Amino acid sequence: MDIKQYCPHVALITETWFNDKHLDSCLSIENYTLIRRDRIKRKGGGVCAYIRNDIKYEVFQCDGQANNIEILWLKVSYGSHLYCIACCYHPPNPHYQPQLFVDSLVNGIESFTI
Repeated sequence: MDIKQYCPHVALITETWFNDKHLDSCLSIENYTLIRRDRIKRKGGGVCAYIRNDIKYEVFQCDGQANNIEILWLKVSYGSHLYCIACCYHPPNPHYQPQLFVDSLVNGIESFTI
């Protein structure tokens, strides 16, 4: 309800627990576009963003980011500004080395700024 009430430009949500059984149509919010990065082959986790329909965006793919790293990269244009947004979740007991998560964040920022 807060998203509908406050109408943020972008709302980022972590630990969605969404999977392929959750249809976008059931998760939609009027006047927003839903972008998801569900956790693969493991229960829980996942991240998503709801972006207001009047905001221009594109999903930014980072080279070399492992599928099990839960980072959703977005390039968002608003007015004359371009924003790099990373919606991320690092679980308490990851199935990867924590340094891989840090490396993915650094690589994403570097890729965006080049």
